[in-house]
Amino acid sequence: MKKISAAHMLLFITLAVFMISGLLLSVISSAVHVPVWVSMAVGSIVIFIPGILYCLVKKLPLTQAAGFKKTRPVNFLMAFIVLVCSYPVIVVLNMLSMFFVENAVQNSVVSLLMTTNLPAMLLLMAVLPALGEEFVFRGLLYHAYRRTSPLAGIILSALFFALMHGNFNQIPYAFFLGIVMALMVEATGSIWISIFMHFMLNGFNAFISWLMKPILFRQLIETITGSQNAASENFSDAFVAMAGSQNAAGVLFIYILMAVFFAAAVFSLIYAVFMINGKPMRCLLHPVQFQSTEQKQPLFDWWMAAFVVLAIMRVFVL
Repeated sequence: MKKISAAHMLLFITLAVFMISGLLLSVISSAVHVPVWVSMAVGSIVIFIPGILYCLVKKLPLTQAAGFKKTRPVNFLMAFIVLVCSYPVIVVLNMLSMFFVENAVQNSVVSLLMTTNLPAMLLLMAVLPALGEEFVFRGLLYHAYRRTSPLAGIILSALFFALMHGNFNQIPYAFFLGIVMALMVEATGSIWISIFMHFMLNGFNAFISWLMKPILFRQLIETITGSQNAASENFSDAFVAMAGSQNAAGVLFIYILMAVFFAAAVFSLIYAVFMINGKPMRCLLHPVQFQSTEQKQPLFDWWMAAFVVLAIMRVFVL
């Protein structure tokens, strides 16, 4: 089987296994209590399994299949700066999505805070997702795509990474992050950079949630007891309630302007990373052929279509 088609099959199987494990946990939880940390751990671990089996069957070393290569310390420093500049964009995209849908992770975070400690939260929210998701999306999938076109690989791997999250709240900022991290992998040649960025982002969110534990618990109690106004049960409802005022429109415009400014800073920094590593960004437009005998492979096939259909069903139906 061709490498890109095999990667698409892997992508479809990964999502199918992830969804089946979620359904099984739902069935089990209807009979016995399943802690949220168990669900999160299972969800992160099952993402590894198809990818590991893929490498074993294909007899591919991880350095070749997923890009686990050493990189210079300066690249980690630049990755941290890129991530800091990306954070305001993530916040604004999250805020905009919450005009239409609820925060998809807030309830899980609160449940995790009630049942685990900070090290466990870092493991479940930062370490496992960073390793598993980067291994699949910026590793196996992107390195298969870039044989045809690095730019197409960046966009498609980011899109499928966003769809994998399965909800409208996370899709916008996951797509943005997917593009940023894939560009950093291409610039540095190492997936350790995107793993570092993913870990730092999720780890920061976990740490902030831990610091805000008393506030989150108080909000939860207020919501349960009904003492909080129904129109202000979450951030999106409160902001939408203000949307008719001129002040809210001005604040929203400032937020969007801020996001545009920081997005420009992010891509300028990524350009600098390419330069630091001696790579011109025009290389994104050219295919990367590893063997002279390889034929150009199509990016679209039935396995990709099957994944997209299943992912859309998960977003809209499940």
